[in-house]
Amino acid sequence: MVMETLAVLWWGWRLFDLGAHESVLQTFSFQLLFYFALFSIVSARERGHFWASWPSRTLIAALCLDGIAGTVLTVVGVPGLTPVPWHLTVFVLAAAITCSLVINDIVKAALFRRTGAIA
Repeated sequence: MVMETLAVLWWGWRLFDLGAHESVLQTFSFQLLFYFALFSIVSARERGHFWASWPSRTLIAALCLDGIAGTVLTVVGVPGLTPVPWHLTVFVLAAAITCSLVINDIVKAALFRRTGAIA
């Protein structure tokens, strides 16, 4: 995930000229860490693919509320966290979903199968 977040950061730096806007870069970096952490919880709770079983309603509610709160804080802004445009948030969200729930989940399930930890 470290390499993926660095790649998304580099891509965002190039596409959105984040080097010229330090405060937006900080919020963008926060979003990277936030969304990758959120989706890694969804993937890590299951040895196979994340969709093999549903998480508890409590976990779903907590992750949804956390995601909504984090998104609102970064789009609206708070002292010390500059608001970012929606297109940046959607970019980070899409990258985190793709990396965590597609790429990492496939690799995780394959490694568990290879080591014999799952059928």
